[in-house]
Amino acid sequence: MSRLHEPYIRKNIVEIKDFIACIILWSPKFLDTTGYFPERNIDTVFHSLNESLRLMQQKLGEETYLKLRDLSDRARACFEADPDDKADGRRKGCALIYELEDLLKKTARTRRSRSQ
Repeated sequence: MSRLHEPYIRKNIVEIKDFIACIILWSPKFLDTTGYFPERNIDTVFHSLNESLRLMQQKLGEETYLKLRDLSDRARACFEADPDDKADGRRKGCALIYELEDLLKKTARTRRSRSQ
């Protein structure tokens, strides 16, 4: 089955950080309520995030990439475990996404300071 819209793969850390804000807003179900992106769901959102991280893998470094992927996988598991936001799944998932964001920011700062 082909998709109407392929999930957008972010090409740099800034785009990934922007996407993280959307992930928080869309959680825990990741469904589009506007009708513009009817195929958006937890699968397409995390595919986009993980492929974006994979694309940046060389720049991030293997160790950082693996940590980011682990955080992404754990966050997704939290959202999947509590799709109706009746327990702590959304809060735990968002905390992991914020941790992922912090690691990206730290990585970006380190890369900037090295290039100066």
